[in-house]
Amino acid sequence: MTLRRYNEILFAVLVTAAAVVLVVYLLRFGLHGHHEERASVPGAPSPPDRSLAPAGAKRSLALCLPSFVPGTDWQYFPVAGVGGVPAATAASTPWTTSLTEACHLAEGSFQGIFDVVIRNSSTNEQRLLLGHPGQILDMTLPDPGCGSGVGPVPCNTIFWLVRDRDSNQDGVIDARDETILYASDLTARSLSRLSPPDSSVLDWIWNARSGEVLLQVQLATGGTKLVNARLQPASPGSEVVAPRVLDQLQRTLHPESAPAQENQGQPLFAPTTPTNPAGSSTSSGGH
Repeated sequence: MTLRRYNEILFAVLVTAAAVVLVVYLLRFGLHGHHEERASVPGAPSPPDRSLAPAGAKRSLALCLPSFVPGTDWQYFPVAGVGGVPAATAASTPWTTSLTEACHLAEGSFQGIFDVVIRNSSTNEQRLLLGHPGQILDMTLPDPGCGSGVGPVPCNTIFWLVRDRDSNQDGVIDARDETILYASDLTARSLSRLSPPDSSVLDWIWNARSGEVLLQVQLATGGTKLVNARLQPASPGSEVVAPRVLDQLQRTLHPESAPAQENQGQPLFAPTTPTNPAGSSTSSGGH
């Protein structure tokens, strides 16, 4: 083999190797590099396929005006996230509360309240309510007339509506996770869960006379349930309506499922028979 032929073969091998390297590079970085960069965006508040932040976008803190309980030193400062995620993909919530109104942020920039700074105005003690990722949907403080049963919560008690658990295990906390009702005292050093496990709160109301919190919850398995919880000691609620009554309601809703001659159980409400001896006597006497 001549030297010229040898050089031609060597040149062809080198060109082929360079072409292979170029193709691999384009496939690895040119075509898929942008996708991988987007998928690895850290700290996204919604699932990556719906809420990826633009390159270079930054989130900033917004400390909002505090709420406080008259006659006490405790103050509660909502903390919101601003920017970084398009407003259209931000987790939405049906709750309209004074927390969001206190932030005075431009529409479209608000990402929701993710924590609350708790401050004692006399000692300047400060700490966070959660200290980990979450969403604060509502905070309900006691009314000055709570001692007389006035207001939405009892005295020395705060109700917190919070999402702070990745209940569906998708790596983020958003509107698809459990909405939990917690109770705390005014110091809010610890939170006690009132809503039952594997459920999401739709609405709630405090009954001062009975001393119970009534909650309507959405079950993780589907359907809704009405439960009641008490505060002394605080514990997740149990179903309010008795099984017998629920069974009667189911039979009313689906009468085809009940045997024709089956006793449907006791009535929900016992009717009162009117008594009017005088009227009956007059009616009988007229004929």
